[in-house]
Amino acid sequence: MANVKSSSQSTRRHSALRPAYVGIPEAAAYLDVDHKTIRRLIAAQLLPGYRLGNRIIKVKVADLDAVLTPMGGAG
Repeated sequence: MANVKSSSQSTRRHSALRPAYVGIPEAAAYLDVDHKTIRRLIAAQLLPGYRLGNRIIKVKVADLDAVLTPMGGAG
């Protein structure tokens, strides 16, 4: 049983690989768009932004996935 990993260890390691929140430059890179596009989505309230202090804005990675909408087609 020495090789059995607890679920909390697995969760911590997984969250270390993919942070829950990213900055605007990282969010733009994640979606392969310009940082201005991320700012526009936040301003239009299509993407929730979270302020940390006076200047830093973070975005949930899950919200980045959710902002993408599937196009019609193969169905």
